[in-house]
Amino acid sequence: MVRGRQHRFRYRAKNYIGWGPFSENSAVLAATVPVPPGRPLYKSFTGDSLNVIIQPTLDHGGSTIIKYELWVDEGNDYTSAFSKVALY
Repeated sequence: MVRGRQHRFRYRAKNYIGWGPFSENSAVLAATVPVPPGRPLYKSFTGDSLNVIIQPTLDHGGSTIIKYELWVDEGNDYTSAFSKVALY
């Protein structure tokens, strides 16, 4: 199997009389979930805007990354909840 490639499968059964027909084809993408990206890094703070550098994941799991989410905890004591602030 080749990671990141779609593979097709089919199978059939055999008894004492002989082989039966093949099943319908099934396609499976040989991939896993991506590893976590690197942590966001501080870039700058200007006025009311905090700029961070988003590091892409180093291992996409065999399938192209189609979306990232950025979440932020705006609290000051690490007890508030995270909320989604961006999709890209």
